[in-house]
Amino acid sequence: MRRIDLTPRPDWKSKAEAVGFTWHHADGRRYWDERAAYAFTLAQIEDHIELATQALHALCLDLVDEAATSDALM
Repeated sequence: MRRIDLTPRPDWKSKAEAVGFTWHHADGRRYWDERAAYAFTLAQIEDHIELATQALHALCLDLVDEAATSDALM
């Protein structure tokens, strides 16, 4: 993974709010941050990120199934 330093757009906050994204700060800290981006190699994506994403997706589907069949969780 390679970090790429960027200069935030001067109007990023107004652009975000124009499309309804108003939660760009949390507890006084920046949630949306345009000061950096990250570049991954194809191998990093295929060997690590995709596997982790598939596992997380499966966990989310399990939780949805559990919540949909539970009066307490609904």
